[in-house]
Formats: sequence, structure tokens, C-alpha cells
Amino acid sequence: MEAAPGQATVEFAMVIAVFLLLLFGGLSASLYTVERGAAVTAVAAGARVAAGSAPGNPNAPNVDGATNEVGRLAGPALFGTRVNRLPGGASCRQPAQVPAGEVDVCARLNPNGMVDVELRGRPANPVPPAFGFDWLLDVGAEIEPVTFKP
Repeated sequence: MEAAPGQATVEFAMVIAVFLLLLFGGLSASLYTVERGAAVTAVAAGARVAAGSAPGNPNAPNVDGATNEVGRLAGPALFGTRVNRLPGGASCRQPAQVPAGEVDVCARLNPNGMVDVELRGRPANPVPPAFGFDWLLDVGAEIEPVTFKP
């Protein structure tokens, strides 16, 4: 039996599409795993900073210091991602509202007296959007601030 002209090209096109999907999917998932681990670590460190006192006020949580700490730790590990450090007390946008390649970092005192520290957004992804790997980061921690009584 003789092969039809162009059969090898068609077979190659079918196989290469599946191969690229698996390759890009694995690359994207492994990168997301590293970035999520770094984000969790950074948010936990930011929560520890927020539990301490703000400069000049021992009874106020250090929300500005928390956002700076999260940005400092997460920035190098979020490859190609812009880290937006929001002012203390501001709320983060929903992850789907953050532009691709950016994350928001926020810390605020909630009505229950706890400090919320969050990192939300869509980290940069080297995989083309056509492959459908648009990962979202939504990492948060809540901690009770330390207060002092005279």
C-alpha cells in the first residue's frame, strides 16, 4: 500500500499540536506552582509584619509595612509580573479584574479587628493565551494584631 502525498505532513501537524499542548501545559503548571509557593510564603511574612505595631503607634497594625514586605519577597519570584503595592487600608481588586501580568498586594484592618493581607492577580505566563492557561493567584492571610495597654 502506498502512502498518499502529504500524509506525513498531516500526521506531523496532528502530533506536534498535542506535543506543544503538553509541553506548554507542563511548563505553565510548574511555573505557577513555584509562583504560588512564593506568594504563600510572602503573604505569611507580610501577616507577621502586620501583626506588629505601626511606626509611631504601638496599638495600630503595620499594614504599610506588610504590603512592602509581601512585595519585597514576592517580586523576585513572580517572573515578569508587576507587583502593585496598594496603600495600607486599601482593598485588592478581584483576581479576574487585575490585568494579565500584574498582581495587587494589600493589607487592611477588617471590622472584626483582624488584619487581612492579600496577594491577588494574574501572574505573567510565557504560554500563549490560545492554549488556555490563564492562572489566577488569590492568596490571603488573616492575623490578630498585637496591641499594648498602658
